[in-house]
Amino acid sequence: IDIKVAGGSGTSIISITVPYDDAKKDPFKLTVTVSDQAGTRTVISNESRNKADGPEEVQVEGLGSGTIKVYFDGTLVMTKAVVF
Repeated sequence: IDIKVAGGSGTSIISITVPYDDAKKDPFKLTVTVSDQAGTRTVISNESRNKADGPEEVQVEGLGSGTIKVYFDGTLVMTKAVVF
């Protein structure tokens, strides 16, 4: 996972690279969620992806410290603790 932070006061945006190597199906459904000081929300919800199109850079906005979770077809494949 490569992380880049664009900061300032308040919320910040983090870019994470999501490799598609762990996808069991092709195509598969991608879901990305973030939990932080502002609550839990879904950044990407069950969007179809093709393994050949990966990896993908996903921009996640958040506040304070949090956790980003990535799911392929409803199965958790990545958890990353971050500071926004």
